[in-house]
Amino acid sequence: MSSIHEFPDKDRVHSEAGEWLAKLDRGLAADEQASLQKWLFESEQNRDILFNMAELWDKMDSLSRLSDLFPDVSRPRQPAWRYALAATLALVVTGLVFMQFSDRTGPVAPSSFEVATENPQPKNFAGIYETAVGEYSSVNLPDGTAVILNTNSLIRADYSVTERYVLLARGEAHFKVAEDPSRPLTVQAGNRLIRAVGTAFNVEIGRDNVVEIIVTEGRIAIIEEPQTEHDSTPRNVIDLAQKAPLLTQGEAAVLDATKAQIRKVAPEEVAVDLSWREGNLIFQGETLEEAIHEISRYTAVEFEILDERIRTVRVAGLFKAGDINGLLLTLRENFHIPSQRVGTERVLLGTR
Repeated sequence: MSSIHEFPDKDRVHSEAGEWLAKLDRGLAADEQASLQKWLFESEQNRDILFNMAELWDKMDSLSRLSDLFPDVSRPRQPAWRYALAATLALVVTGLVFMQFSDRTGPVAPSSFEVATENPQPKNFAGIYETAVGEYSSVNLPDGTAVILNTNSLIRADYSVTERYVLLARGEAHFKVAEDPSRPLTVQAGNRLIRAVGTAFNVEIGRDNVVEIIVTEGRIAIIEEPQTEHDSTPRNVIDLAQKAPLLTQGEAAVLDATKAQIRKVAPEEVAVDLSWREGNLIFQGETLEEAIHEISRYTAVEFEILDERIRTVRVAGLFKAGDINGLLLTLRENFHIPSQRVGTERVLLGTR
């Protein structure tokens, strides 16, 4: 996948606005203030996008600094979620970190399964698909189900005449399920079974084996893992699914070993949570410690935070996970976090 992108005009404005915000954060020189004022009055779009982005940076005083410098540049307030969404899409310039995602899939199914959709599909099938750290992969299962695997993930598919079963052994995957009412798809993640016919959902096994699910289309049933071989037969799984709680489009669930927490999620939150499918990592005020934990999923480089005071520094931006040098540049210039590389596999953040 190429890491070079041609930006249309609006994306160019986003890029320029992000650069101005970074300069505002460190302080503008006199000539830069004049250049920024000229840029602001070139078009209403420039002003709108810059204020949209500055709203997210309000905690870092960028919005108030902008208002103090240019009190005549203002516009009506918009709903807060619009600011957040615009800013997360625009802050790509503050995270110039490009990841070389793999375009290959994991171990592929036998070539006999690569048939046109109008031809009969085989009922029996088994396959394993895996991604390494820093890779992601698109997998097309023989029934037409499309799966996107995130970094360091593994699934095992096992289809029979009566059942479609996929085990998510580790990592994260997004499923776009081909509809087949006679053979609903069952995805196992941790100690939960997810039952779906024709739907789309994302499932991740996180720390402490906590399972997180977001439904992007249709609905699914969440079932406790059957305790006996008898309970795991297709007939009994169907019976259990009829009594299980349903998760519908726009809902998310966090499942630990004993309970499930279900909540509604706004479309812009779904877009942020699933931005990994385009190779993006979006942060909206997470602590540095939380951000580094997420970034570490996509690289073999180990991070160590030396200064306890910076663990809770809030970071925001859209990053292309991968090029650690670009990440460290962003942390230094926009968040004043120094760093030091130790060889090629270790990074120290902050100072003792």
